[in-house]
Amino acid sequence: MSRFVQEDKIIGILFHDSDSRLCVLDDSGKHAVVVESEDGMLSFVNGIMTTDVKVVTWDGASEPELWESGVYGDLLHDLEQEGDIEKINLCETVHGALLIRE
Repeated sequence: MSRFVQEDKIIGILFHDSDSRLCVLDDSGKHAVVVESEDGMLSFVNGIMTTDVKVVTWDGASEPELWESGVYGDLLHDLEQEGDIEKINLCETVHGALLIRE
């Protein structure tokens, strides 16, 4: 298996093929994009969309979490209703993130 790309570089052209699978086309050909689930199973990627992502931390937690902007708005509403809005800290907004779904 090839190693994961760690540096900034263009890896190819992203497109949907005739089977509606997400693929990358590069100098060596067409490559289907697959994702690995938490249990180690692989599946093809059939859906993508661009969205904004919020990078947040929770009080007492060291690891940041990523939230899709629409879901983040719902989360803020729920936290305000519960009086817990001070528990979440917005660190960064990433515009134009590519959201990939199995």
